[in-house]
Amino acid sequence: MYKIICDSSCDIREYEGVDFEAVPVFIYNTHQSYYDNEYLDLTSMLNELESYDGHTYTACPSVESWLEAFSEKKENYVITLTGGISGTYNSACVARNLFLEDHPGAKIVIFDSLSTGPEMKMAVDRIVDMKKSGYSYEEISTEIPNYFRSVRMFLELKSSNHLLENGRISKMGLMNGNPLNYRFLAKFTLDGRIEIAKRFRGKKKMISGTLQEMEKIGYSGGRVRITYVETAALALKLGKYIREQYPTAYIDYGSCSGLCSFYLERGGMMLAFETEDIAV
Repeated sequence: MYKIICDSSCDIREYEGVDFEAVPVFIYNTHQSYYDNEYLDLTSMLNELESYDGHTYTACPSVESWLEAFSEKKENYVITLTGGISGTYNSACVARNLFLEDHPGAKIVIFDSLSTGPEMKMAVDRIVDMKKSGYSYEEISTEIPNYFRSVRMFLELKSSNHLLENGRISKMGLMNGNPLNYRFLAKFTLDGRIEIAKRFRGKKKMISGTLQEMEKIGYSGGRVRITYVETAALALKLGKYIREQYPTAYIDYGSCSGLCSFYLERGGMMLAFETEDIAV
């Protein structure tokens, strides 16, 4: 028996046929706090944050939240938001050490995704597929870090206000207020940080340019997952364009939950994709 646990930046709340749990992240400002779980009203949160003029920030799950999620009797596969810009991975590790003091026989492996959202979901899929194929706890613990090294992540940004405000991205390559209505393509680096890769004037150029950037770092028709903040139509257009060039590519879609919606803001998207270096 096994359980998969992620923080809520994975953008999924449940997984059919699997004991799955998303541990909520928090979003705060001086007037309001938002608990990133299934009860969060995303539209209201985005409306309120757009009209709020002060500082808004986020906080990783507490050690206690992780402790409550762990199971003594099951293999625990834990996937966290990148440790490059968040304390979530460290929080989960502290909780694991405390849990093992009371339950020394428990099996808990923690994976730093060095990413977020769609890449975390793809790793969940990978674990489920490996369990169905009979792989052991030890084999999965070794394979998943290799899988993360073979997957890349892009962010499509219409606005970068919250990323900048919270020090998650450098100002280099960005423009104050985005007066020319650029869309920015950012990427997660191999150490789990975010940097601007390109900027595009217009959605059509963004779509074709995104695939070109994917191909530059090894995309050749592998799996893709696209998540979005109130821009499903644009996400589908991007996926359609990729499928036109790679007809056998498997592409799935999802709406961002609270944390990723906060950082991407309205009109933003993320896409994770397997490169040609993916292990078979």
